[in-house]
Amino acid sequence: MIFKFKAKKKMLKRQRKIKMIIWSIVLALVVLIVIAGATICYGIYKLNWRSPYFDKILQVVPLPAAAVNGEFISYPDYLITLQAAERFYEKQKEMNFPGIPGQEEIRKMVMDRLTEDVLIKKIASQYKISVTSEDIENKTKEIINNKGSQEDLEKFLNDYYQLDLAKYIKFFIEPNLYYSKTNEAVIDDETINGQAKNKIQEALSKLRNGEKFEDIAKQYSEDAKAAENASQENYLRGELPKDIEDQLFGMQEGEITDILTLSNQLAIFKLVKKDEDKGALTVEKIIVKIKTLDDLLKEQKEKAQIKIYAD
Repeated sequence: MIFKFKAKKKMLKRQRKIKMIIWSIVLALVVLIVIAGATICYGIYKLNWRSPYFDKILQVVPLPAAAVNGEFISYPDYLITLQAAERFYEKQKEMNFPGIPGQEEIRKMVMDRLTEDVLIKKIASQYKISVTSEDIENKTKEIINNKGSQEDLEKFLNDYYQLDLAKYIKFFIEPNLYYSKTNEAVIDDETINGQAKNKIQEALSKLRNGEKFEDIAKQYSEDAKAAENASQENYLRGELPKDIEDQLFGMQEGEITDILTLSNQLAIFKLVKKDEDKGALTVEKIIVKIKTLDDLLKEQKEKAQIKIYAD
């Protein structure tokens, strides 16, 4: 009995010793993992470590690069967009383009764009706007046609952005579609731009009734030149949006357009003179300013809680 008791006591002691060794090893591994994780986070966030090795880590552990109203922007998404921008400006530098931004400025531009993408999707949801697979497919086909072929587009993307087509769709085509569709909705929103639309519609009605363009421009145009009788402007081919340019070159001198949309303005043009050989136009215009998505974005960014984690 004494022998059995001593043997059992010895076995329990050995088991406790083994457990202590195991727990010590586990604790040491946890400490090492915590130290390694903290070192990697410090290197990525503060020292801007960049390598394929860290890229792979980030694919497994998608650390946040920023948060916009509690919604995270993943570090991998930030890194892919940043690398594309860096490559683009590197190519610009190779071709001796002036005014190439520095590294810090590029990082800021990329982060601004990604935070705006989050805000745009939020505004889009308020207008019940979504980007469908059909929208993406149609836009991609349009871009491919403009480049000549899918092979040509993929070569261009690799040369200028080091992106494949799938990433280009995710990080550029889809966000740009959200921007354009939401911008159209904001411009069409009567609660935002109804007053401006009524104002320029009233101006157009008076022009259609035979009133002088110069008089209506003075009364309605928000362009400072109109009040100074200096509303004539000259344009060369390519300086106006193509659809507006084609319309003006197709008009007779003295004719006026319907209401047109120019970025953040509603406009009525009067063709004063055209020279098709030189590709030159002289026009007068009535301008009424409108709010666009850019204006809403500026307001939203001022209110938003934005936390940047990536330096």
